[in-house]
Amino acid sequence: MDVGVLKVSPANGIKPPAVENVKDRFLNLNELATVFKLLNEQNNRDTRDILQLIALTAQRPGEVAEMRINQLSTEADGVWWCKSGKEVKNKTAHRVFLNIMALQIIQDRIKDFGLKKYIFPITKKDGTISFMRKDVTVSRTRKFMKLVESEGIERFTAHDLRRTAATNIAMLGFSGVVPDILNHKPQGITRQVYDKYSRQPEIKRALVTWGETLQRALDGTAAATVIAINSGRPD
Repeated sequence: MDVGVLKVSPANGIKPPAVENVKDRFLNLNELATVFKLLNEQNNRDTRDILQLIALTAQRPGEVAEMRINQLSTEADGVWWCKSGKEVKNKTAHRVFLNIMALQIIQDRIKDFGLKKYIFPITKKDGTISFMRKDVTVSRTRKFMKLVESEGIERFTAHDLRRTAATNIAMLGFSGVVPDILNHKPQGITRQVYDKYSRQPEIKRALVTWGETLQRALDGTAAATVIAINSGRPD
């Protein structure tokens, strides 16, 4: 219609198949600590590691399942997970700092399984090695929900763990870098055109603090309550 090929859109009058519901489920720190403990008791290590990594890094389930060893970059300040534009949903290259808990999961998998390429490899019918598909992750998460609900926790999806991490990181005082951690495209003329600062120190600080907060909740060394602190900037 914009270029004059059609005068009337063939989609006019077509109703959507269902009402779109905005998802808002996220787990509080107590719930997430319980879920981590339940996952640690399961025999399915792939499911455990994928779901925990989603919660620890706030990344998309599909990108976690497709994680590659060559995406890991060891730098002076630690290990970063670096994804090219071809490997992410919005086609924008992205870097995520791996806190201690996330890095330990990845290192253990590489060591225990002798991994060469994919962090979550699968063998296809033709014998070739590929990465785990997103739909497999979704299916395994649904099976895990029966155990979760038996503990009195409302069911959730793998993507809800991404929202959970983002929400809790914001509650810790790092709301300013949540969009950067999620790899959402910047909004507003200032971020789009003028402000080209990568915010990597702030991203690292936010993810390290998030990992430490969750670890304390798991250890029982501190009340499982997110306490707001400063914006992540040094004094």
